[in-house]
Amino acid sequence: MENRFPVTAPAFISVVSDTSSGIEKQRSKKASGMNVSEHPWIVKLASYLVPLRVEKRKGKMTTSLEVILENGRLKLDTARVNYSFGSLHAIFLETFNSLDFKKREVEKVLILGFGAGSVASLLMQTFQKDCAITGVENDEVVIDLARKHFHTDKFPKLRIHRMDACEFVLNCRECFDLIVVDVFVDGVTPPGFSETPFLSRLNNLLSESGMICYNRMVSTPEAKKSAEDLTKRMDKLIGANFHLEYNMGGCLNWVIVHDRKAIKGEMSVVE
Repeated sequence: MENRFPVTAPAFISVVSDTSSGIEKQRSKKASGMNVSEHPWIVKLASYLVPLRVEKRKGKMTTSLEVILENGRLKLDTARVNYSFGSLHAIFLETFNSLDFKKREVEKVLILGFGAGSVASLLMQTFQKDCAITGVENDEVVIDLARKHFHTDKFPKLRIHRMDACEFVLNCRECFDLIVVDVFVDGVTPPGFSETPFLSRLNNLLSESGMICYNRMVSTPEAKKSAEDLTKRMDKLIGANFHLEYNMGGCLNWVIVHDRKAIKGEMSVVE
């Protein structure tokens, strides 16, 4: 996450932070949540000078969740990392471009760690995929902020389950063309998401030509070693994989990819 500290919007633009003034009722349901067209132009202009805190709440999984308006766009952050529509949005945009997603047929998608809907927005708006999306998010506060500020209700084929993502996978009996694993608690992926029961079930949920995109932070030697061990375990339990590496503002991420269609020789990564 960027080393810039958001400030609460001052009184003359308190429309951003005042949730009791009835402003919410006036917001356009058609707004994407990223262009922030419902906010006055002066607010968006100010956000290019300094990040503005729209709303701050305590989450179930983290002590601080902040909706930030920066450079005219909203994002969801914790005190330590970006959750949605910031650097992680850029990572998945680059990933889907590298994997030539414009040409890929995707009908059913599972997003573990749904956040504010960044990946869903990329698939349905940027890449124009008419797909059914199942999102799993364990924090009801995140779900509420996603609906309130990022307007996730605008996606008619989206279902969000409020539950532990590992538990969902262990009990799910559907198959998906794309599975995105983006589960973090303040930048750390809980250990259960690297263990055999989870990975074995993940393998069973993937369609014959499906793809897994597993996001991990690798900014420390310990985190990198953990990601390397995960790739070996995935190779054994799911199949061959590779990773795409990103450096966003000094934060290193791997997106580990298993692509059954590529293994069949039907598609390859764009250089």
